Amino acid sequence: MKKIGLLLSVLLLLSSCDIYPFHSSDGLSSSNSSGSISSDEQISTSEEKEIKIIDFYAVNDLHGRILEDKSDNVPGISKLTTYLQEEKKKNEDGYVFINSGDYWQDTYDSGTNKGELLTKCLDVMECEALVLGNHEFDWGTEVITHNKQFVNYTSFLGGNIYEYPNTDKLSSLIDQYKVIERDGLKIGII
Repeated sequence: MKKIGLLLSVLLLLSSCDIYPFHSSDGLSSSNSSGSISSDEQISTSEEKEIKIIDFYAVNDLHGRILEDKSDNVPGISKLTTYLQEEKKKNEDGYVFINSGDYWQDTYDSGTNKGELLTKCLDVMECEALVLGNHEFDWGTEVITHNKQFVNYTSFLGGNIYEYPNTDKLSSLIDQYKVIERDGLKIGII
């Protein structure tokens, strides 16, 4: 694995196209020079917008690395799963994990079962989607179909994969996108 990418925490402000000032005792208030909020800045309690934090995590290019390899800075699947489960506890309603592909191929440990073990780990990690990389196709589409049976939670995605030889028809092997909901927010994964 070249890198494990952790995407930054994303702060989403729900405000139907308008940004409202916050006014509270915690210092998040918007005020004019006199320290008071002007009448055009005042917001009734029902109009105040709630801040929601969604934490996105993603890995890519794991390349079948089931075991930890400290010399290559690879955590292995067990350490990675433990880390993600601990992070989820910090923000249960705002946790989103995505695998960005090249997940199965490249080690003996994963090759002997053609990614089946790693695929089963996706649901344990509550991975929303495995976005197929080029190496997911190294063992053929039959392996992708076989491995899909081991996940209930995780979707296999790829919006740019076409049927062969009919290259103008998107593949029925996988989904193009997935829509999830976190803390009342709809999030599209493409």
